Amino acid sequence: MDSLHHLYYGWRRRSVGPITVPAVALLLLLATPALAELSGTVFVDSNGNGVRDAGEPPHVNVAVSNGFDVVRTDAEGRYSLPRGPRGFVFVTRPAGFECAKWYRRDAGDFALTRRSARQEFFFVHMSDLHVYDRPSDLVEEFGLGDPWWAPPRLVAWFTLRRVNRMLVPEFSMDPVEDFRRALAPYREVEDLGDTAVYLAYREEFLREGSELGDVRGQIEGALAEISALSPTFVLATGDLVLDANRPPAETLERRVEFYRSATAAMGVPVYSTIGNHELRGWSGEGDSEQQSERGLGLFEATFGPTYYSFDRGGFHFVALDTHQPDPGQGDVWQWPWNRMRDEVKGWLRRDLEAHRDKVKVVLNHEPFFSDPDWFFDEEELAKYVVSDEGIFEEHGVAYSMNGHVHRNGVERGEPTTHISTGALFGFGWYLPPDLYPRGYRLFYAREGQLYAAWKNLGEPLLGFIQPVGDEGVHAASATRVDPEALAGPFDLVAVAADVQGPFAEVSLELDGRPVSFERWGDYFVHARIDPAELGGESAMLTLAGQCQSGETSSARLSIRVAD
Repeated sequence: MDSLHHLYYGWRRRSVGPITVPAVALLLLLATPALAELSGTVFVDSNGNGVRDAGEPPHVNVAVSNGFDVVRTDAEGRYSLPRGPRGFVFVTRPAGFECAKWYRRDAGDFALTRRSARQEFFFVHMSDLHVYDRPSDLVEEFGLGDPWWAPPRLVAWFTLRRVNRMLVPEFSMDPVEDFRRALAPYREVEDLGDTAVYLAYREEFLREGSELGDVRGQIEGALAEISALSPTFVLATGDLVLDANRPPAETLERRVEFYRSATAAMGVPVYSTIGNHELRGWSGEGDSEQQSERGLGLFEATFGPTYYSFDRGGFHFVALDTHQPDPGQGDVWQWPWNRMRDEVKGWLRRDLEAHRDKVKVVLNHEPFFSDPDWFFDEEELAKYVVSDEGIFEEHGVAYSMNGHVHRNGVERGEPTTHISTGALFGFGWYLPPDLYPRGYRLFYAREGQLYAAWKNLGEPLLGFIQPVGDEGVHAASATRVDPEALAGPFDLVAVAADVQGPFAEVSLELDGRPVSFERWGDYFVHARIDPAELGGESAMLTLAGQCQSGETSSARLSIRVAD
């Protein structure tokens, strides 16, 4: 019957071709018993034991999918679906509920447990973790060792030139000084020249037992920092592990298990999407014996479906997978990173339609937009940027979030605002964080809007933002409000987050006079400003905070009255 399933989905995705309509109808009739073989019930698991006990009610009108079709549970909580293109059946976890086992490869029930049903919530978006737990992994993957035929100083010189080309002005003006500062706690650096500094840095990073090369500790510390902020949940948009393309099975198993254990230790739900680094053997290289885990198989075996959805408050989050085998390549394991497969597009349309009453947020590893500040040329961008093929506009997608490019960026469009979040790992957990920043993005969801700000790892954050963020808000430097916004009272949103929790104290002043504000959760601040209260043509807002350590910091916002 599997061949009939493939015909059924192929017919639904494409034209019938040479097969006649009556023939297709006959085949579908014959296949009906097999196509309708996935069924079960969605229920409220009151005692959390994963089994439906007497008195536990069904959950009505929950969306369930086979990866192509989307149906709603009936008055008894029942669903029925044909077997899907990847063999999964999964439930859209509704607002106010969680589901420990939210996907299956066979028919069965889904047990929902209650959780917070708050309409307002705080969450974190991190991307490009590239986790590994041994410095030797980086050597094996990217060859930090010297070629036997090249003098080490020449290799170091070329490496520093390459680092300079990778950087944009917002990151580092002097990479050698960043290496020097990072190395100073471990080595004497005063008399070292440029190439000698880099060589000494690399040697210390790769030295067994070195604190500088403790990538496992750095990653666990980064996740602990995010966990300490107590987000409702965390989004991880792909490139979860260092690489899955070529490493031996045991190396890859170690990396994946490290990611799973480290994120589980955070103690909050983590929703992971697939990145190109989770594609096993995408280049056609690697262990040919691991066929079952080739392509999407590794992610599916570890995390389940590569695309799915869940609800929080009035928001509907949709995790996508924009990877498919290249039909133009003779080798089926060549995987472009910027294409949605037909079944993904079909499912996406049905899922968005089934949740049309929600504010829709699409999560994906690769971006659906390009930011001129990313400094990529057109050829590079063509490899990265995905087309939504008009689906976002058709279904009113309000936001998309991505990683992949290791850059921050926001494009406010209609109807979709696109948000790119930089890499948590900076550049390989190897380069100094001053050289290439590590960080994540804070979000507050309120009344159908998302408010966001990028936060550097290990640093407090004070800044003024607008809905969906204003790049540079992590810097405590003056920013100017658009004069057109001052025709009347306007809303101002700011963010104040200490390294691992709220500031001890927060204040807001306008030209030295206190301004009343309300707190949105622990980290976001809202104030309503009336231009009539300004003493002249301009004024200065100051946001100040006292850290848990007792240190103080501030951010300023310059306001001009419209002519």
